[in-house]
Amino acid sequence: MKKLLFLTVLIAFALAQPFKGPPDADPETMERLRTIMKWRLLEDLEMTDEQTDLFMPLFSKWEKRNVELDERQGEIVAQVKEIMKSEKPDEKLLDSLIAETLEIRQEKYNIEIKFHTDAGEFLDPMRQVKLLTFHERFREDMRGMLHRFKDERKEPRKGER
Repeated sequence: MKKLLFLTVLIAFALAQPFKGPPDADPETMERLRTIMKWRLLEDLEMTDEQTDLFMPLFSKWEKRNVELDERQGEIVAQVKEIMKSEKPDEKLLDSLIAETLEIRQEKYNIEIKFHTDAGEFLDPMRQVKLLTFHERFREDMRGMLHRFKDERKEPRKGER
């Protein structure tokens, strides 16, 4: 029973976790990654100065709230891990943490919709599509770069063998 409860809770929290970088990444590295992401996004969208002036405050507000929600979600996951170490986990507490996780997911969804709706007020449909698909393309690019980096490190250097 305990294993089933643990598995259910773990799956619920895993599904609630968006990709936000390696869990052991230091804050400075994550900040650099966010800076690169913003630069790439602005480059991808090819906005006018006026559009950029409208977009950046909107994006910053969206990003700040997402970081806050991700941090809270991380705290919940840590709390669940501790609770699950117990011989008899507190199911009421787990239920409340699951409910809070679902509320976080709902808020993230709502702010995502608002962000894209507000950006749609000044972005043409092509830029809106680029914005909607940016994060997935960016993640794929980052994964590709990491794989290439790992492959390059595996190749023997000249003179070695």
